[in-house]
Amino acid sequence: MSDIIHAGMSFALLSTGRIVHIDDVPNGARCGCICPQCERSFIAKNGGQERAHHFAHAGGTECEGGNETALHMAAKQIVADHRRVVLPFSLGEINGQEMQFVEFDSVELEYVLKNASTQQRIIADCYGTNSEMPFIVEIAVHHRVESEKGAMIASLGLAAIEIDLADLIGKMICWDDLRKAVLFETFRRRWISTPSVQQSVAIVEAATTLVQRAPIPRCREWCFAIGQTWIWVKEFQSGDLRVFHRYDQGVRQVIEPMCRTRGYWNAQYKNWIVFKQFKAELLEQLGKQGHIIHAPNW
Repeated sequence: MSDIIHAGMSFALLSTGRIVHIDDVPNGARCGCICPQCERSFIAKNGGQERAHHFAHAGGTECEGGNETALHMAAKQIVADHRRVVLPFSLGEINGQEMQFVEFDSVELEYVLKNASTQQRIIADCYGTNSEMPFIVEIAVHHRVESEKGAMIASLGLAAIEIDLADLIGKMICWDDLRKAVLFETFRRRWISTPSVQQSVAIVEAATTLVQRAPIPRCREWCFAIGQTWIWVKEFQSGDLRVFHRYDQGVRQVIEPMCRTRGYWNAQYKNWIVFKQFKAELLEQLGKQGHIIHAPNW
């Protein structure tokens, strides 16, 4: 096998339908994973230090398209789990260069849409709903959204964006890098459908209003202690949380699992950003692991 393990070998499918990363599962056949393309059993090769961790087909023969399928499914799962994406700058550029989010109350994957007039059907990769508007997020890995599908989406009067991950095919990638690409990197996304420029601006404004519909009057900070190390948690105006502590390997092993699946690592400032919907869970877990030094007055 080549020393370059493709992106599909970093992700696999569980019997539950969830996509998992190679470092999420036990080594060998005990991983219980299958290839999302051909559905043959995988063996997890994540016990060594010399080669990159990866999945391999149990029979030793790799299938065609497994890499792209796994990457596509992992990206859709991220949208469904986090229920938010950054909008493209081309129409999101209302307040300078600030990133504009759209948030969803729920996200359905592989959602079938039908035009009642023409009886045409399309399958949306991610169909998000909230109190303001429905929204489609398409994930482009090997193929971009075709003009026919884009026209169908437009005929339904739905807003839609496409996130391009084609450059990640053939690369090793971890959950943090993929979350960053799917949720935040503006250069990867474009509008597929906006009924008109005016309506597009209204869509972005509605998304901005939706993010800010429960404004936080001031920033709040908590401080927890695990042993001799303090963990600072700061709540931004957006509701997201910043989690920071001075380097301590033992504390890192406690904090990282709490934050990894609830947000992303901010390498520039060396802290975790946890999304606001996980605030209660995070504070509860921190309270169980250590003792609280400081909390805001409510």
